[in-house]
Amino acid sequence: MTSPTRTILSPTATRITTIIQNTTVISPRTIPARSQLEESISTLQNEQERVQKKTFTKWVNIYLSLHEPTYYINDLFEDFRDGTKLIALLEVLSGQTLPIERGKKRAHCLSNVDNALKYLESRKIKLVNIRPIDVVDGKPMTILGLIWMLILCYQIEDSSMFDESSKDNRSKAKEALLEWVRKKTSGQIDGLDVRDFTSSWRDGLAFNALIHAIRPDLVDLRRVTRMDVRERLENAFDVAEQQLGVPRLIDAEDVDVVKPDEKSIMTYIAQFSRRYPDLPFGSINKEHGELLRWVADARQRLTLILEAPIQDIQAEYKEYVKQQKEFIEKQKQWKAFERKESKSPNFPGEKLKELKDFFDDIALRMNRWRFKLDTNLPGELGQIADWINTAEEVLSRGINFDRLKSSPEENIQRFNQLNEEHAAIFTDKEAMLRTFQRIKRDPSIINKQISYEHLTNLNERLDIIMNASEERGRYLEFEELHWKVQKLFVQLEFFIMELNKKQGDINQTEKLYNEYHRKIYDEKLHINIESLLPELTRRAQHYSQLGKKDDHISREFNAYCENIRKTMKNFNIDLKTKENMLQETINNWKIYHNLYDSLEKWLNEGEHVLRRSSDEKLNFFINLEHWTQIHEKLRAAIERLILLCDDEFTTVLHNKLLFINRRWKEIVESVQQFKHDDSVKKKRDEFYVGRAKLLDTLDRIDREIHDHLPCTIKTLREQENRLYDAQAELDMFNQTIQMLSKLSQTIARESGEANASTELNSLLKICFDKLHHIQEYLPIILKRNKILLGYLQKFDDDLQKCQQWFNEAKQLISQYSIQIPVKRIEDFLEQHRNFFADMSYYQSLLESKAKLITTMKKSNENLVPLNFAPVDEQYKQLVDTFEQISHQVSYWEKEFTLHSQLWKDFHQRLKHLEEWIDQAQNIVKEKHDDYAYLIQKHKNFFQIIDDEILHGFIKSGRELLHIRDQIEQKDIQYLMDTLESKWNTIICYAPIRLLRLQYERIENIIIKELKQAEDELNDELQQLEKQYDATLILRRHNEHFQLNNFQLNIETHMKNLYSFANDIRLKEMDNTKHYENEQIDQRTTKLNDYWTRMQTKIDNVRKKLQTIPKKWQEFEEKFHLVETWMTTIERSMNDTLNMDVSFDQYKLIVNKFKT
Repeated sequence: MTSPTRTILSPTATRITTIIQNTTVISPRTIPARSQLEESISTLQNEQERVQKKTFTKWVNIYLSLHEPTYYINDLFEDFRDGTKLIALLEVLSGQTLPIERGKKRAHCLSNVDNALKYLESRKIKLVNIRPIDVVDGKPMTILGLIWMLILCYQIEDSSMFDESSKDNRSKAKEALLEWVRKKTSGQIDGLDVRDFTSSWRDGLAFNALIHAIRPDLVDLRRVTRMDVRERLENAFDVAEQQLGVPRLIDAEDVDVVKPDEKSIMTYIAQFSRRYPDLPFGSINKEHGELLRWVADARQRLTLILEAPIQDIQAEYKEYVKQQKEFIEKQKQWKAFERKESKSPNFPGEKLKELKDFFDDIALRMNRWRFKLDTNLPGELGQIADWINTAEEVLSRGINFDRLKSSPEENIQRFNQLNEEHAAIFTDKEAMLRTFQRIKRDPSIINKQISYEHLTNLNERLDIIMNASEERGRYLEFEELHWKVQKLFVQLEFFIMELNKKQGDINQTEKLYNEYHRKIYDEKLHINIESLLPELTRRAQHYSQLGKKDDHISREFNAYCENIRKTMKNFNIDLKTKENMLQETINNWKIYHNLYDSLEKWLNEGEHVLRRSSDEKLNFFINLEHWTQIHEKLRAAIERLILLCDDEFTTVLHNKLLFINRRWKEIVESVQQFKHDDSVKKKRDEFYVGRAKLLDTLDRIDREIHDHLPCTIKTLREQENRLYDAQAELDMFNQTIQMLSKLSQTIARESGEANASTELNSLLKICFDKLHHIQEYLPIILKRNKILLGYLQKFDDDLQKCQQWFNEAKQLISQYSIQIPVKRIEDFLEQHRNFFADMSYYQSLLESKAKLITTMKKSNENLVPLNFAPVDEQYKQLVDTFEQISHQVSYWEKEFTLHSQLWKDFHQRLKHLEEWIDQAQNIVKEKHDDYAYLIQKHKNFFQIIDDEILHGFIKSGRELLHIRDQIEQKDIQYLMDTLESKWNTIICYAPIRLLRLQYERIENIIIKELKQAEDELNDELQQLEKQYDATLILRRHNEHFQLNNFQLNIETHMKNLYSFANDIRLKEMDNTKHYENEQIDQRTTKLNDYWTRMQTKIDNVRKKLQTIPKKWQEFEEKFHLVETWMTTIERSMNDTLNMDVSFDQYKLIVNKFKT
């Protein structure tokens, strides 16, 4: 019997399994009950595993979300296999850092899980049957057990509601948690009595009562009692999650069952006990309350220590070290608490700020306690301690003024003072270090004047000061030079702003230019900055090279140096640009003063000359280009000054520029007026010459357009080339007419004659009309030629290919003949069809050519006539040739098809008949051990025989005989006779074959059953000889030979065998052809004799077994004893499953089981 407790989640399950796993008892009365029990236990176990897995997964994810980086698991059994998330969970629960391997191999996974389990063992946490290999393999029982141990140790047993004695006894954890719940829920609801963590919680009242005990305003208990069970559970879980911050580890459907999972409910309830235990005033949760208690005690304790005098400095320093370690641990706890609760929406931010202020105050008090101890050291130790405290005070002060709000001069002064202060304190730091090293080596000091711990602390602080003072010194060195550079940089920046302003007159500009030379070339302001920049950069790099430094400050230093370098690069470009602009402005002022008066004088003289004769005008204005350059130079200088100078000078310069430009324009226009009259006559002559030349060309093109031509590719191509050349000149003709038109307009405008425009336009209109006519008809003719050329080219396309196909077709048809073998007709027919498959293509090709000719003729209607006779003649020749070939193709197609069809039909029927004969021969010859398969296959094939297979073949062969020669007729007739003979032979033999198969199948069945019966009888006799239980052997004998109707079955088979044998003899007698087979009568008689002997042997064995009646009574007595023993065992096993059984009771049950 297999124990149903083998897979139950119990520590006793494994031990029980090892005891009874090989015990098997056959009991007809207990087998059904045992199967039902195992099925019920298995269902309960699967549901329990599902709920625990879901609850534990949510619990694990709560703590993994607090890890840095955060983790999340989807499958509890799979995601813990590599050990990384298990270690992360332990780090959050314990606050410790554990070693971890990042590899993905199985060895890395085993190592991680082993590290986690070893850590738990080091914390005195007992791990029963939990091995690393089981966790890595993802065994559910092992992982659920491991998570339950963590919940028990870190959540339930570690809850603040337990006193010290209960924490030392883990077996009391469940009772302590239950007692806490009972205190909270007592008196909340009438009749509510929480006695366990299973059925007491099923109706949901206990959950709501617990929430009401913590926050009465969140739950209306009277309304809750009127809800149904699922609604109560949902209400409690929702309120706890949303208002109390208790995550929802379980769901209503997990609790509303016959027996809720105890571990899941304990895990969920323990969250309430951790968050809302009995806490001091002002605390939010358990951990907050613990921190508040410790802070209050520490502050009170430090106040008393600071006020009391030192009695024993070494003893008090040891106490200081102890308190400092405790403070560091609590500070770590506070930091972890702050990280966790800062993410919680339910924890007030002001409470975190209050707790931070308390810890800062304790840190200050601890420093004051350390200072008190340092100042009480004797001799040189006291001096060193005093210097250390002074140095620490200076280093902790930092920079106590705002550099950005002070001027560079003030910052330079303050950083000089800080450098002097730093030098005064830290100049002798190496000497102080040497003195301290000497004292450290003096054995008369240690543990006499100062404790070793105190001396070590001073040493550590001195090392920190050495590093920090070096960092501070380099920082101050950089800042001192930084503000010197900044001072010069501000001056340079201000001066560049002055240069960017609008400029004044020549005197002010020269003054600013001199100031530029003084600052840039004399004082070398930008060069001084650039000379300091390498040293500033060196000091920034010097600070960056420190092993311990503020990386943010280092980046700021380097960024400032880089910014100054880039800005100075831009400033240098700007300074050069400003210098050039100042020089340009001065030069423009000089141009203005030098040229304005001389140009004004020339304009005055020019105005007088314009009133004189033409010769005097020409002589005076012969150098107009020179004065044009002077005017342009003066204008550019004034316009540039207007852009660069301020508004005071801009207005004056703008007015003067307008005045001189107006006078210049008037004189230039007068000079140009008398110069253009001479050009009018030249332009008129140019017009007449151009018009005559254009008219001759247009007449030649018009004659080409109206010329009549034959419709051939060569003729049309030549005309097209000539017309394209003419068309290429049309644009030039248009330009010529436009040029002549503009020229006529210019002549009419410049001459001032009233009739000039009419006369010239009438002459030009003749040319324009001629050009318009050509432009209208030329594209039409070109388009017509292009279309006709396309048609002619398309007409010529494929003609050569068509003529070649005609020649090949004639040659092929000349080779045709019917007087050839039948097989070659197929080849001729295939060749014929393959070649003339393209005939429709060539027919459509000729039709397309006819349509093409018609299209060409229509396209030329209403245009210049063309001669289409060459095209018509060529098409007629092609059509006549195609009609001759088409007639011959039709004739030979019919002849070849008739002969080919008859031959194909004959061969197709031949193939079908041969396939049927092959299949039939295979079936009647097939051998197989499965006679039923052979019989069924034989029946399926020969049940319906299609005679048309043979008759169709004979008919097709006779049709073929009439059209073939004598030689082929003989071959065909022989083939027909041969296949018909095979058909008849198979039809005759098939029934006999079927009867033989049926006979052999029955014969095989009888032999097989008689062999089995003989083996059974021999086995029963052997057991009897070995003194086995005769009753069991007799029962086995009766079951085999009586209950199973063995004799009746054999008699039926023998009857069938005789029937088939008789049928075979009758069939073979009718058949004139006999086959080589064993004599049926001999085989039947031999098998009947074998059956007669077996009947006698069966009767003898039965009589022998019935002679031992007493054995059966002994069997019943022993069976009853074993059944009683098994009932006792099952009762013991059920007792071990009781969760309330103590260990001593369990040992008594196990001892009882062993006995």
